[in-house]
Amino acid sequence: MNSEAALPPGRELQPADSISAAPPAATVESTHVFDVIIEFKTQWRHAILPFLMVTGLVALVPVALIGLKSLGMTAFRGAWGGGTFGGVFGGLAGGVGVHLMMRSLVFRARRDFAKLVADEPQPHTVDALLRIAQTIGQRYGYWGFSAIGKRNLAVQLVERLAACVGPGQPRIFRISPNVDMLRPLEPPFDAPFEPTPINDTRESFAETRGGALTSWQRIAVVWRTMMQAVGKRRWVRTMFLVLMGFGWLVLAAILLDGIRQAILGRVSSGLFLAVILIAIVGLAAMWQLIRRDTWFAVPRGVIIADGSLWGTKSSGRYVPRENAVLLYIAPLASIAVATTDGYSAIRALTPFEVDFLLRAWRSPAPPPDERMVAGFLETIT
Repeated sequence: MNSEAALPPGRELQPADSISAAPPAATVESTHVFDVIIEFKTQWRHAILPFLMVTGLVALVPVALIGLKSLGMTAFRGAWGGGTFGGVFGGLAGGVGVHLMMRSLVFRARRDFAKLVADEPQPHTVDALLRIAQTIGQRYGYWGFSAIGKRNLAVQLVERLAACVGPGQPRIFRISPNVDMLRPLEPPFDAPFEPTPINDTRESFAETRGGALTSWQRIAVVWRTMMQAVGKRRWVRTMFLVLMGFGWLVLAAILLDGIRQAILGRVSSGLFLAVILIAIVGLAAMWQLIRRDTWFAVPRGVIIADGSLWGTKSSGRYVPRENAVLLYIAPLASIAVATTDGYSAIRALTPFEVDFLLRAWRSPAPPPDERMVAGFLETIT
């Protein structure tokens, strides 16, 4: 479907007609946003093996503790008793298990994508690639597209789209499980503007956008995005909120007890947990402060500086919309771009940053000239 022709209310997409029922228009403007609705469904059987492996590993912990106790040995004493050790280890193992499950879905999604492309009689068409994306979405959900990286599945998809689109075909694709998850398009920037970091905490971002963002706006968007990712069924959202609230209450009780024990001069597992949480929050805050600007919006395109967070940026690239394809998958906080000559990049963005990039990408203002781009690239590389 395209952004000007939404699905009728109640229209459910079926695997056979999800894409073919709404093929891209034969001729569209390069600023046209083509929306694709994919009913993401995660078939967890594809990730059950890593889950069973981690579950078995966690099950060995109490067995090992019981075995040591029967031999007259205690693994840990005092504040680091067997229960604390088992809880900490179980939490770490649970996190590793979830990570392995997600990685398994990503790996299998990449493998199946390559196989479907190889088996497709005409893989070099936009319609065929979107049908393949539909198949992957119904097998692995948006988890299959979720990992950020050079060989991310979203990157592979946008690279193939860029290789097969021709003049007059859509170059901006948004993929979403439903229409409600796609934010309404804001009007493009009409006036020229200097290269602006796509970072909603920067002052230049607010100036070009036409207004600063409040903390409540950011919280509201994060909350809405989280609820959309949880699911659209009311009972699922209710259960999620109940479990989250219960978890916060238990965590608060543990932390308060740890602080009370610390005041009395005793070290407890609650204090240890409090230190870990404070460190995690501190690292998250530091990440926001030291995050380097690597994507800069310009009229009709984006300038991308490649390089690591800590090292010196090694190169830069100007990506004009006339020679590129932009892909946004709504449940994910990332946008991928690819040029017709094979260059590609992916970046995690907030919803406000996504809106900003789309406004710049669709701008009718004249693009920057080669001299200005070259001069700017020298300053950021």
